[in-house]
Amino acid sequence: EADVRLDRPACLTKLLHRPTAWSLLAEPCDLLELHVDGRKAEEFESGRPAGEGGQGEENCWQYRLRRVPGLRVDVRISRGEGAPPSEAARAMGKLSDDLLYLQVAVLNGDTKPHSIHLVAPRIGPFSLCERPEDAYYLVPKCGSAFDNRPCSYRQRYCGLFPVQFLHAFSPATGRGLVLQTTGGPEDLAERYYVLDKKGGTFRMAVEYPERTLGPGEGFRTVPAILR
Repeated sequence: EADVRLDRPACLTKLLHRPTAWSLLAEPCDLLELHVDGRKAEEFESGRPAGEGGQGEENCWQYRLRRVPGLRVDVRISRGEGAPPSEAARAMGKLSDDLLYLQVAVLNGDTKPHSIHLVAPRIGPFSLCERPEDAYYLVPKCGSAFDNRPCSYRQRYCGLFPVQFLHAFSPATGRGLVLQTTGGPEDLAERYYVLDKKGGTFRMAVEYPERTLGPGEGFRTVPAILR
């Protein structure tokens, strides 16, 4: 079960394994991290549903960066089998379900180009169990990494890493978390799949290298699933 605040760009406030009532997060974490022109974007205007006013889609929320007003961040987020959020969830600015679908777009409506560096989604630090040796991971790189030792992986999506997921799990407790992207053959955006384990805690993310967006240009991440 996951709860997400939407008044700012997708802040994950709860990640709960319901069968064992285990909270994976020690503190809230932002599901995206954006750097613009070499500086981390931290101050956004409060988000609003893109569907308001008859524009955009029901499950898309829009945010503007205060120091670069022409830059807009669209966060498309839905729950369950990709269904749009309920009216109650939209009214509360919160989503809750077993599955989260996330896609982020950055649109440059400014009159000058801007460089962006985007990490979306990003999850962690989170833990699955009390004993570090009970926490395992699977990184399906060439040869695969299946282990419970501390690690730091950053694998580029390519022919040697064609499977688009990262998996952290604890066989002893029956808990786990999968980060998966669902891009097709046309989704060739350069990206890296990141998994770190330190002690008994994990961090997982999909990172997109820095790129420059000219006036009127945009960039969209590959759709991702957290479950």
